[in-house]
Parts: sequence; C-alpha cells; structure tokens
Amino acid sequence: MMADRDTNYRTVLADVADELTDDDAKALAFELVIPRGERGKIINGRTLIDVMEKNEMVSEDKVDQLLKLLRKRRYNVAATKLEGYKQTQNTITKQGAVSGLDTCDSPSGQEQSSSDRYQMNQIPRGHCLILTYDEFTSESKLRKRAGNEKDKVKLNELFGEVLNFEVQDEYNLNYEGTNEVISKMAAKEDHKDCFICCVCSHGDGQAFFTTDGGKIEFQYLMDKFKPQNCEGLRGKPKIFFFVTCLGERFQEFHKDGIGSDGAGLMGKLSGLWAKEADFCICLSTVPGYANARDPSKGTIYVQNVYECFKANYKSTGLIDMLNDVRERTNEKLKQNPVQLKSYDSPICHISPTISTLLRKVYFSS
Repeated sequence: MMADRDTNYRTVLADVADELTDDDAKALAFELVIPRGERGKIINGRTLIDVMEKNEMVSEDKVDQLLKLLRKRRYNVAATKLEGYKQTQNTITKQGAVSGLDTCDSPSGQEQSSSDRYQMNQIPRGHCLILTYDEFTSESKLRKRAGNEKDKVKLNELFGEVLNFEVQDEYNLNYEGTNEVISKMAAKEDHKDCFICCVCSHGDGQAFFTTDGGKIEFQYLMDKFKPQNCEGLRGKPKIFFFVTCLGERFQEFHKDGIGSDGAGLMGKLSGLWAKEADFCICLSTVPGYANARDPSKGTIYVQNVYECFKANYKSTGLIDMLNDVRERTNEKLKQNPVQLKSYDSPICHISPTISTLLRKVYFSS
C-alpha cells in the first residue's frame, strides 16, 4: 500500500513538472523562501520539485504550498493534477480512520468526545487573516520591525500548510487598506469551522499601528467578528494572535518568580476581554511590556507557537498548546539568560491567553 502511494505521488509530481515550462519554473522559484544558491538550481519543472523536496516544502503528505503557488500563477492544468492527488490522499486517510488503521488523536489513545469540542471537520478549516507590518512612514515616527518577515513565513506555513486554513496574507497596509480588508473578511459567508487572525506590528497595549501610523484598537477588530456582525461565525471559535509590543520595557525574572508591576496582570488585561463567547485572544506579551524579537529569527513568541503547534496539534488542544508555548519560552530563557543593560534581572517573557471559548479547540478532525 505504501509503495503504491509513493508511486502515485512520484507520478503526479512528474506530471506537474512536465506541465511547467522552464520560464514557469524559474518564476515559481522567486516565490519560494529558500537560500539564494538553491534558487539558482531551478532551471525547469523537475529541478523545482527537487529543490522543494530538499527544503521539505513538498512531500507525500505536504503538497499545499506547491498547490497554492500553481493556483497563484494560474498554472491551472498542473494545479488540477495536484488537486486530484490531494483529494485522493484525503479519501484514503478518512477510509483508514474509519477502518481502524489510524488511531485517534487523543493523547491517551481513546476517542475524544465530540460534545466537548468545537467542530473541526472541514478542509480548509476556515479563513486565517494575517496582517503584518514592518515598514512605516516617516510621519508615523515608528521604527522598522526587523525580523517581521520570519514571522510572516512561519505563520503562513503553520496555518496554511500544517493546520489547513485558507490564508489571506496582507502586508504593510495603511489604515484605510487594513479596515477594508477586515470588513471584507467579516462579510464573507463561507467561514467554515473556525476563524484565525494574526496581527504583527507595533502596538500600544490596546491597539496596533498600520504603516501610515493609523491606530486600530484590538477590540474594534474583534467586534467585527461578533455574531451580530458576522453571522457565519456564530457559535464557532474566533482566535486572535496579537504579536505586538504593548509597552517599552521587557519583563524580568525575580528571585520570587516572574515580575510584574503594581497594576497587576488582570488589571492590565481587563480592557481586552472579549465581550462575547467563543473568542480566544493570544498575546505575545503582557500589556505594558515589550515584545522580544530577534531580527534574524523573528519574535520568540511566533517561533515557539510554530514549533509547539506543528509538533502537537494532532493530539493536543489549543489552550494546552498555548500553555506549553508559555512554559517553553521561559524555560529557554532560564537556560540561556539574557541580561540587558539597565535591567536588574534577566528578561523573561509571559504570553497570556484570554479565553471565552465554551468548548475545546482541536485542529484535527
């Protein structure tokens, strides 16, 4: 069975490669996030597939990125061939699960009760809107967010290729453009089982900034997806990741634990509570504090979300994975302390979660 599957995979990729002209393959090469030396090896369809396999961008169970590129460039014949393969694999997977060939996703090996979980059966799972900003006008007086591109790539891969969401990636929009995208997304009727929104930008604790310095409040964004404004998401999980600085200073480790100022964590979060059920707000840092970001790797929060979700989504629920992200982040900082000038103690990084979810969220069917 596995040999037949591999043969089918190889046959389909060969057919896809043969549908691409040399110029097509070279054009697709510039869409890939790969080392420059690797891009130079792509001279035709076959070498394109070879490079993508070498960089783990395509495999028997991972064809979404290639399919997305083919659709984007409107290479429809090649895309149709790959889509047929993907549908066949989905059918095989479902049949295997029904016949008992695929054990269930729960950690204990026992079937999870569907009554305590949100439905997550459709492919794609739903829409994922990614809003990233790293270049700002001089009038805004906001600095460039170095490392943002790394976050952008990881979020696209995680939610698009791993978790099977339909990703809409919007980059460096101004205030008007951001509002238009948000409104159009909320107005969609095909919201499937779940909605995710990721925002990566500068922030002030209650809002994020667009490229022209426009300020959009977190609550305003979330309000757009309340049931009264977005009927298609009624009773479905709505998950927001805010990867923004919410202050100027970093959090610090203290002898008696992780430090906070006198306002208290709950006081700082009180203004961000969702006023409806079925929301989950994931903050990269505590309001009042800065967001740790490495220009060469991106934010420490997105790095850990990517690693943790990718490794555990089949067996672990959303809230437990977010708890693991929080623990993993600080464990790394404990093992490799970062001591900044003007700070009394090494920095730490708490990433709080605010949830009004009524059921568990699993990204596996």
